[in-house]
Amino acid sequence: MSDEALCEELRTLSDRKYRDFNSKMIPGSSIMYGVRMPELRRIAKRICSGDWRAFLEYPSESHEHSILRALVIATADMSCGERLERTDEFIPKIHDWCVCDTFCNAWKVNSEEAYSGLWHMSISLLGTDAEFPMRVGAVMMMDHFLDE
Repeated sequence: MSDEALCEELRTLSDRKYRDFNSKMIPGSSIMYGVRMPELRRIAKRICSGDWRAFLEYPSESHEHSILRALVIATADMSCGERLERTDEFIPKIHDWCVCDTFCNAWKVNSEEAYSGLWHMSISLLGTDAEFPMRVGAVMMMDHFLDE
Protein backbone atom coordinates (compact mmCIF):
# COMPACT_ATOMS: atom_id res chain seq x y z
CA MET A 1 0.00 0.00 0.00
CA SER A 2 1.42 3.37 -0.95
CA ASP A 3 1.42 6.39 1.32
CA GLU A 4 -1.08 8.11 -1.00
CA ALA A 5 -3.42 5.11 -0.91
CA LEU A 6 -3.23 5.04 2.88
CA CYS A 7 -4.04 8.74 3.15
CA GLU A 8 -6.99 8.25 0.82
CA GLU A 9 -8.26 5.32 2.90
CA LEU A 10 -7.97 7.41 6.08
CA ARG A 11 -9.90 10.24 4.41
CA THR A 12 -12.60 7.78 3.33
CA LEU A 13 -12.93 6.37 6.87
CA SER A 14 -12.94 9.78 8.53
CA ASP A 15 -15.77 10.87 10.78
CA ARG A 16 -16.01 14.65 11.19
CA LYS A 17 -17.82 14.52 14.54
CA TYR A 18 -15.34 12.03 15.94
CA ARG A 19 -12.45 14.16 14.65
CA ASP A 20 -13.85 17.29 16.29
CA PHE A 21 -14.36 15.42 19.57
CA ASN A 22 -10.86 13.88 19.46
CA SER A 23 -9.14 17.12 18.56
CA LYS A 24 -10.39 18.62 21.83
CA MET A 25 -8.86 15.76 23.85
CA ILE A 26 -5.67 15.42 21.81
CA PRO A 27 -4.38 18.93 21.14
CA GLY A 28 -1.43 19.57 18.87
CA SER A 29 -2.09 17.12 16.04
CA SER A 30 -1.65 19.03 12.82
CA ILE A 31 -3.77 16.65 10.74
CA MET A 32 -6.50 14.50 12.25
CA TYR A 33 -8.97 12.58 10.12
CA GLY A 34 -11.19 11.18 12.86
CA VAL A 35 -10.77 7.48 12.13
CA ARG A 36 -11.97 5.23 14.93
CA MET A 37 -9.58 2.83 16.66
CA PRO A 38 -11.17 -0.44 15.41
CA GLU A 39 -10.56 0.71 11.83
CA LEU A 40 -6.99 1.72 12.66
CA ARG A 41 -6.35 -1.69 14.23
CA ARG A 42 -7.74 -3.39 11.12
CA ILE A 43 -5.46 -1.30 8.86
CA ALA A 44 -2.44 -1.96 11.10
CA LYS A 45 -3.10 -5.69 10.97
CA ARG A 46 -3.22 -5.52 7.18
CA ILE A 47 0.02 -3.51 7.08
CA CYS A 48 1.71 -6.05 9.39
CA SER A 49 0.77 -8.87 7.03
CA GLY A 50 2.57 -7.10 4.17
CA ASP A 51 5.71 -5.01 3.78
CA TRP A 52 5.43 -3.22 7.11
CA ARG A 53 9.07 -2.09 7.00
CA ALA A 54 8.30 -0.05 3.88
CA PHE A 55 5.30 1.47 5.67
CA LEU A 56 7.56 2.63 8.51
CA GLU A 57 9.53 4.67 5.97
CA TYR A 58 6.47 6.83 5.19
CA PRO A 59 6.41 10.20 6.94
CA SER A 60 3.87 10.52 9.77
CA GLU A 61 1.78 13.51 8.79
CA SER A 62 -1.42 12.76 10.67
CA HIS A 63 -2.51 11.60 14.08
CA GLU A 64 -3.90 8.40 12.57
CA HIS A 65 -0.64 7.67 10.77
CA SER A 66 1.21 7.99 14.08
CA ILE A 67 -1.25 5.54 15.67
CA LEU A 68 -0.70 3.12 12.76
CA ARG A 69 3.08 3.46 13.13
CA ALA A 70 2.74 2.74 16.86
CA LEU A 71 0.60 -0.35 16.24
CA VAL A 72 2.93 -1.69 13.55
CA ILE A 73 6.06 -1.26 15.67
CA ALA A 74 4.26 -2.79 18.65
CA THR A 75 2.79 -5.83 16.88
CA ALA A 76 4.62 -6.69 13.63
CA ASP A 77 6.46 -9.99 13.49
CA MET A 78 10.06 -9.08 14.35
CA SER A 79 12.79 -10.07 16.75
CA CYS A 80 12.86 -8.70 20.26
CA GLY A 81 16.03 -6.76 19.46
CA GLU A 82 14.46 -5.13 16.42
CA ARG A 83 11.28 -4.22 18.35
CA LEU A 84 13.37 -2.61 21.10
CA GLU A 85 15.45 -0.73 18.53
CA ARG A 86 12.40 0.51 16.63
CA THR A 87 10.77 1.45 19.94
CA ASP A 88 13.82 3.49 20.89
CA GLU A 89 13.65 5.30 17.51
CA PHE A 90 9.88 5.87 17.79
CA ILE A 91 9.69 7.27 21.33
CA PRO A 92 11.00 10.77 20.43
CA LYS A 93 8.20 10.98 17.83
CA ILE A 94 5.44 10.48 20.41
CA HIS A 95 3.76 13.82 21.11
CA ASP A 96 0.40 12.91 22.67
CA TRP A 97 -1.08 10.61 25.26
CA CYS A 98 -3.20 8.67 22.76
CA VAL A 99 -0.26 7.51 20.63
CA CYS A 100 1.75 6.77 23.78
CA ASP A 101 -0.91 4.68 25.49
CA THR A 102 -1.96 2.84 22.32
CA PHE A 103 1.67 1.96 21.61
CA CYS A 104 2.41 0.75 25.14
CA ASN A 105 -0.75 -1.31 25.40
CA ALA A 106 -0.19 -3.07 22.06
CA TRP A 107 3.55 -3.75 22.54
CA LYS A 108 4.22 -7.49 22.17
CA VAL A 109 6.18 -9.06 25.00
CA ASN A 110 6.74 -12.67 24.03
CA SER A 111 9.99 -13.73 25.69
CA GLU A 112 12.11 -13.25 28.79
CA GLU A 113 14.51 -11.25 26.62
CA ALA A 114 11.67 -8.90 25.68
CA TYR A 115 10.60 -8.50 29.31
CA SER A 116 14.14 -7.75 30.38
CA GLY A 117 14.80 -5.30 27.54
CA LEU A 118 11.48 -3.54 28.05
CA TRP A 119 12.05 -3.30 31.81
CA HIS A 120 15.48 -1.71 31.40
CA MET A 121 14.20 0.65 28.69
CA SER A 122 11.24 1.68 30.86
CA ILE A 123 13.47 2.38 33.88
CA SER A 124 15.79 4.54 31.77
CA LEU A 125 12.83 6.45 30.27
CA LEU A 126 11.55 7.39 33.73
CA GLY A 127 14.74 9.38 34.33
CA THR A 128 14.66 11.46 31.14
CA ASP A 129 12.73 14.49 32.45
CA ALA A 130 10.90 14.52 29.09
CA GLU A 131 7.10 14.29 29.25
CA PHE A 132 6.27 11.59 26.73
CA PRO A 133 9.36 9.40 27.12
CA MET A 134 8.64 9.35 30.87
CA ARG A 135 5.00 8.51 30.14
CA VAL A 136 6.07 5.65 27.84
CA GLY A 137 8.20 4.25 30.67
CA ALA A 138 5.39 4.53 33.22
CA VAL A 139 2.65 3.15 30.94
CA MET A 140 4.86 0.28 29.75
CA MET A 141 5.48 -0.63 33.38
CA MET A 142 1.78 -0.47 34.24
CA ASP A 143 0.75 -2.44 31.14
CA HIS A 144 3.39 -5.15 31.29
CA PHE A 145 4.75 -5.43 34.82
CA LEU A 146 1.99 -4.46 37.26
CA ASP A 147 0.34 -7.39 38.99
CA GLU A 148 -1.72 -8.14 42.07
